[in-house]
Amino acid sequence: GRKCGIHASQSSNLVMLEQPSVAACVPNRDVMLNGVHSERGNTEATTVMVGSASGSGVPTQAVVKVWSNNGNPAPIVLPSNGMLHDVVSDGAGTWVAVGERTIFGFKVGVVYRSTDDGATWTLGSLPQQGATPLHSVTWQAPNLVAVGDSGNVVVSTDGANWTATGSPNASSTLRSVAGVN
Repeated sequence: GRKCGIHASQSSNLVMLEQPSVAACVPNRDVMLNGVHSERGNTEATTVMVGSASGSGVPTQAVVKVWSNNGNPAPIVLPSNGMLHDVVSDGAGTWVAVGERTIFGFKVGVVYRSTDDGATWTLGSLPQQGATPLHSVTWQAPNLVAVGDSGNVVVSTDGANWTATGSPNASSTLRSVAGVN
């Protein structure tokens, strides 16, 4: 059997196994979920967790798990390799998940966006200057802000198109960002 679990935090190797009724498993893969965000909409609450699924000769793939009042569907395995580290909502139905993937042997940043409360996800566009792995994302009205390796900070108003800000510092890794609305 494969493990289906949640990392307590990115810096911890403690793994808490989910209850079987949560149904966060992907057949023949280990699922590790390590970023979470909950949002209360007008009619229901939605919680999204992000992470990765690996095993059975398949490269590690980004995975999203969505819970809402409408049910508990299976995790969504996204079409590219990699893993997601963090997720946030703008409070108006747009969700953004950030992380990393490997292209030609190099780790690069990745961002996915959902505009239907997590039912479907599309790959966003990062500028070449800000394309290092991303570790954290926040909503600071009217912008989404993500941070990552090499001190990169990227900003977006829609979660699909991103702009690099500031001067990257190759010796800095930004692991967390917070906003106040």
